[in-house]
Amino acid sequence: MTLLQDAAVELLLNNHPNTLTVRDIASRAEVAFRYIPDYFGGKAELFASIYPRIAQEAASTLMIPFAAAEANVLSPQIVRHARLAIWLSSNHPNGVPST
Repeated sequence: MTLLQDAAVELLLNNHPNTLTVRDIASRAEVAFRYIPDYFGGKAELFASIYPRIAQEAASTLMIPFAAAEANVLSPQIVRHARLAIWLSSNHPNGVPST
């Protein structure tokens, strides 16, 4: 489970949740893609399981005083968090998990 979650977190940094497939995630984790439905039920449930971690990473990034503001750039962690929250709101039966 952890391998799949770590792979999803990493891949979501540069990929939109819509374009990321369970095969992509499993390939990065170096496991068979069938483990995603076995362990999580599907892509939406896998993404919901990593949402608290992604939210925490985004929050930690915001605590760096004005580093990103000076560069006039949003950190990849914040973009990943926003994309995943929007995706989960439309694709997970329970919406965005509370953190």
